[in-house]
Amino acid sequence: MVNKETKNLDEDIKLQIADLLQNNNKKQSIAIFISLHPADQSDVISFLSHDLREKLLSYIGIDIDAQFLSYLENNLKSQVIEFLGVKKSAKAINKVDIDVAVEIIEDLEKEGIDKILNHIPPIKKREIKEALSYGTSSVGRVMHQDFIAIHKDWTVSKATSYLQNHDNLPDDFQYVIIVDNNYVPISEISVSKILVNRKNILISDIMEEGGEVKKINVNSDQEDTARLFSKYSLTYAPVIDNEG
Repeated sequence: MVNKETKNLDEDIKLQIADLLQNNNKKQSIAIFISLHPADQSDVISFLSHDLREKLLSYIGIDIDAQFLSYLENNLKSQVIEFLGVKKSAKAINKVDIDVAVEIIEDLEKEGIDKILNHIPPIKKREIKEALSYGTSSVGRVMHQDFIAIHKDWTVSKATSYLQNHDNLPDDFQYVIIVDNNYVPISEISVSKILVNRKNILISDIMEEGGEVKKINVNSDQEDTARLFSKYSLTYAPVIDNEG
């Protein structure tokens, strides 16, 4: 059986995956499922019957990508996590970004959240718990914690070395935040500008001019922040606490 109510993804794809599962075609059902966007994967999971859903999840096994969980309705999300088990769920959640991890577990019972976090590495566990400590509609819940900041008094040589040797650079970034002695964001600089300047030049001498970079308080409302991004055509903004 399949759930006929979910219609966001092309119906033929969902029916094809269901048919493959009913015929125990493990290889092809996995291949089609993992080729889909996480939002479409969630449509498939919602579409399948309980038995076919569990068969698909068992087929995928340890290679499961947890991102699709963030798109599921809360009840179904809890069912999937329960089926996967705490350890496998934690392993999958550990692979996604902090904001996605928070979105996956934030609506679980506190006991369920604690059990999963107990199997997450200490640094990421701390970051997830910090994000969960902010209000559900606040910027703190959705902020990325993987960012790059450099000091205004660094030389281009030091900044370049820092970027080259940083263990956890974001996957895609063009600008680097510049901070003062109190770690307050004061400006920004493009990566290309760092690379083309002489090694002994100070970052403060080549950072972007024209006022401070737009900053967002960690407790700001997400909708208000979205309007701010739209108004100023922002692609990112540093998130700050009450001390800046």
